[in-house]
Amino acid sequence: MPKIRVPVIEDRCIDEAEGPVNVTWDEVTAIDTAPENITCTESVGGTNVSLTGGVFGVGCYVVTCRIVLPDGKIVSANFSFYIIAIPIISVPEVEVQWIVCGKASILVTWDKVNATNADGNPINCTSDTGTNVTVTGGYFPVGSHTVTCSVTNGWGCFSSANFTFDVIESTTTPEPTTTPEKTTLEPTTTMDSTITSEPTSTLELTTKDSSTTREPTTTQEKTTLEPTTTMDSTRTPEPTSTLDLTTKDSSTTRGE
Repeated sequence: MPKIRVPVIEDRCIDEAEGPVNVTWDEVTAIDTAPENITCTESVGGTNVSLTGGVFGVGCYVVTCRIVLPDGKIVSANFSFYIIAIPIISVPEVEVQWIVCGKASILVTWDKVNATNADGNPINCTSDTGTNVTVTGGYFPVGSHTVTCSVTNGWGCFSSANFTFDVIESTTTPEPTTTPEKTTLEPTTTMDSTITSEPTSTLELTTKDSSTTREPTTTQEKTTLEPTTTMDSTRTPEPTSTLDLTTKDSSTTRGE
């Protein structure tokens, strides 16, 4: 009885966006029969399947090869394999970054790097020119930089993507540093205006004035008694002496 020999096919990783791919394998053979008596088929979704290959999209496939004997009996054998979608990594676009003259490096941040078909496995981002690089940022000096992010899914399919950006030294960056100083000075000047709470001290002065204005109340000593000295002027006894003169006149009239 014929015996069919089928190949061993490794699982294959493809970019799902590229659509079905051509998969080839070692030719299916059989003992005690001619190859033309062998037919191979795949019932799930493979097309153009032959003894040496076929066209397959993402999925699990079982290829069955068989021989129909003259007595109607069927001899068959099959082999299977997976076509797996590789992870698709989405990387950000990073604009030109500016660094202050003399500064060693700056923190550059970007939108988080994500991936589909990664089966939840972590994404690793690296750069030969950066430090502490993660999926959201890193530290970079002046120059052009390339960040490469990669991931391997649960099926062992690896994928990577990269993005680039420039860090440029700027001589105009002191302006941002001076503008904060301006903003900080404005509150300090307003604080000066608030510090002039000398009105409160002027209140103290007015209270002192009010206390000193009491001295006019003590100046009643002046009014004590200058009017009494005017009383002394009324004491002038001259009118009494005139009375004496009139009495003398009356006495002389009586002699007559």
